[in-house]
Amino acid sequence: MREQIAAHIKEILSTDEAWSLLADGDWMAGGCSMVAFALQRLLPDAEVVAVGRRGIPDHLQLRITLDNGEKVHVDASGLHPEGKVVKEYRNSFYEEGEVCIQRLPPYEDLKEWGMYTPRDREVIGLSTLLDPLRRPLSEIIANGYKEQPNPKRGEI
Repeated sequence: MREQIAAHIKEILSTDEAWSLLADGDWMAGGCSMVAFALQRLLPDAEVVAVGRRGIPDHLQLRITLDNGEKVHVDASGLHPEGKVVKEYRNSFYEEGEVCIQRLPPYEDLKEWGMYTPRDREVIGLSTLLDPLRRPLSEIIANGYKEQPNPKRGEI
């Protein structure tokens, strides 16, 4: 299901209608805040968190706590277990220093931190486009997240 959610997110975000909502950047750089807030409208019990160096929110994601207590993150690239998010950031971006997941700074401070601050109509518009993800994400919350190994060539 993880791959299906990632494919569906990417398909939705690649539409002209979605791109028309984004004023600057792309969905992983600048638009990550809009994606996170739009997804939060679908899953109001989830929280928007910042991933990056302590005190510096480099990237925003939606953190979902599953019924079994496990935490997973959703962004424009798909669904990720929380431990993998930290590991990938540490390996890719910060050879030295601490990578952490932290509560979002107040919305009004996002711009000062270099984060794009989407307007309500943009978030609502993107949330409407992402609404088909509500059911599969709700199923993951209830049933848990199992990371599936990538299929070998020819097994699809």
